Amino acid sequence: MIIIYLLIIFLTNIVQVVSGFAGTMLAMPFSVRIIGYEQSRFILNLLGLLASIYIVINNIRLVDFKKTIKIIIIMILGIIASRFFNNNLQFNILMKLYGLLIIGVAINQFVGKDISISNLQGILILFLSGVIHGLFVSGGALLVIYASNIFKTKDEFRSNLSLVWVFLNTILLASMIKENIRIDYGLTLKSIVAMIAAFVVGNWILPKIDLKLFKKVTNVLLLITGLSILL
Repeated sequence: MIIIYLLIIFLTNIVQVVSGFAGTMLAMPFSVRIIGYEQSRFILNLLGLLASIYIVINNIRLVDFKKTIKIIIIMILGIIASRFFNNNLQFNILMKLYGLLIIGVAINQFVGKDISISNLQGILILFLSGVIHGLFVSGGALLVIYASNIFKTKDEFRSNLSLVWVFLNTILLASMIKENIRIDYGLTLKSIVAMIAAFVVGNWILPKIDLKLFKKVTNVLLLITGLSILL
């Protein structure tokens, strides 16, 4: 089963490199079933942190700190609120809601239309994104809706969101360590190796494939993943 888990980490990170999204959303449901919720949350958070640090280091000149700090502050409030949901809702209910979110993201990607939002709507989206990130390390699903309205280029979008994940994933990591969750360091190291291998392969195949077709396949996978959680 661990080999299957590492294969999932490898494949979903290739998806992340090529399509620019959906890696954690695809990995989380299957990882939870194989290694459990706490281990999945810890390892996927750490992998996201390491990947984001790499991106920020190479693109720091593109970061708009004023906009990014606003995102971070509101999402931190959402992460704090996520502890209430985590303690007061059954895990099965949380997973069903997560499945609905994944399906919603897939449908939105299929439609492919930009969503115009007001300032108040933006704050609400950021808050809910923080809640989702606190629970499933997948807040980017909603953050994309907000960020696409304020960051104009793909590189600016990617760089600023990566800095957000550096801050938030570091906070989550410190919180998990403080909670004294049981960490499988051997599995964590293997997961990092699988992620690095995925980044190498993903960057190699990126220039060789039809991105539009690949993103459509990714959306289908998201839809199937969301439905598998609900059924």
